[in-house]
Amino acid sequence: MTIENNENKAISWASRSATWALTFGIVGFLSGFIGPMIFNPSANQGPMLGIFITGPAAFVVGGLFGAISAFNKLSTRHNLYALIVCSVFVTGFLINVSVPEPRTLGFVVDAEIRDCKFAESALATFFFAAKADPTGSIIGPTTHLPAMVHVWEL
Repeated sequence: MTIENNENKAISWASRSATWALTFGIVGFLSGFIGPMIFNPSANQGPMLGIFITGPAAFVVGGLFGAISAFNKLSTRHNLYALIVCSVFVTGFLINVSVPEPRTLGFVVDAEIRDCKFAESALATFFFAAKADPTGSIIGPTTHLPAMVHVWEL
């Protein structure tokens, strides 16, 4: 082995690791920075997630994958295919992880107003109906509330 051959191997390891690290770093940054803004505009973690978490983490993982690629001595063509496929999977994974789960912000109540009364008379009617029903179910002609409603004694 000559010195020139060893230098080419070192350059190959470094260039492959750097290529994978930069590609994964850019993919991780864009997935964490832009992904939440596109898929969940109300989420406020987008820019900071990409800058501080997904970008650097993907950079490190990309460097490791590049070293594995150089260790397995993949051809340039196979290295490019592996880089593209892994980048697509990393993008999907990071977008899936970085977009928050949907949560319930409120409920829609479909109702109609039949009559207007003062609050005292409406509460008296409600409590009278609740005390009159021994089963505890408050469903009746005066109210349409589920049985889970707790009746408070006044």
